[in-house]
Amino acid sequence: MLTMTLLYTIVPIVLCAIYCFLFRHSKLTITKNLLVLAVFIVLRVIDVYFMLPSRNLLSITFSNAFWGIVYVIICYPYEGLDAELDFTAKAKKVVWSAFGVVGVLLLAGVVGEVHSVVSVKPTWKSISKEYSKSNEAPTFKRNETPVALTPTTVLNRVHKAASDIPNSQYYEVSKNVQAQYYKGKPVYIVPVEYSGFWAMQKAKGIPGYFIIDATSQNASPKFVKKPYKYATSAYFGKDVMRQIYRHNPSWLTMSKPQL
Repeated sequence: MLTMTLLYTIVPIVLCAIYCFLFRHSKLTITKNLLVLAVFIVLRVIDVYFMLPSRNLLSITFSNAFWGIVYVIICYPYEGLDAELDFTAKAKKVVWSAFGVVGVLLLAGVVGEVHSVVSVKPTWKSISKEYSKSNEAPTFKRNETPVALTPTTVLNRVHKAASDIPNSQYYEVSKNVQAQYYKGKPVYIVPVEYSGFWAMQKAKGIPGYFIIDATSQNASPKFVKKPYKYATSAYFGKDVMRQIYRHNPSWLTMSKPQL
């Protein structure tokens, strides 16, 4: 989290250092820069912790450029320059160099975003597909058992079996019905989630999940007692998305974790 906060505030930190050096004779300007930088860092910590921003270099570049411009607008002393700084040729070079770096970052970010939107194909377009013009329903291969239950039916049956959850007042059945293969057989998995923040505080982890055979119309859900403490409904350190984000830098937050 600390690394991501620093990466997303590199430009404001550098600009603050430049301004404090150039305007070192003005305590008011230095104080203003440090306060603005502190606010930026606090906002970025909150953003990184709760929003889990992308680790993509393009996103980091664009964000640095944008907030660098905002920092310049807030902190650059447009009036009273003569009173605060003897604008020598060297000082001008330093200031304009900082502006140039921010401008280049912003341009790179904008160009990269436009390129991504225009040239990157959606995932479904990159998958090879075969189309059939037949109006008949597809046939199944020999020894292949068709799926007999819909997710809606599965969810209704699991709700009726929710009383099997120990201390069920702290939990609720997830609406995210997941189709998986278990021991070579298609099944549905239905996670159990915390019913709220205070329920998570009182509960000692999640006691298990539901599994149901997807190929039998008369199948009943079975509650599997295998406790787990990380979930999409959890908060702070038990939030599964935050744990994956922390330990797997290559993971994209656009994808949603599943049990």
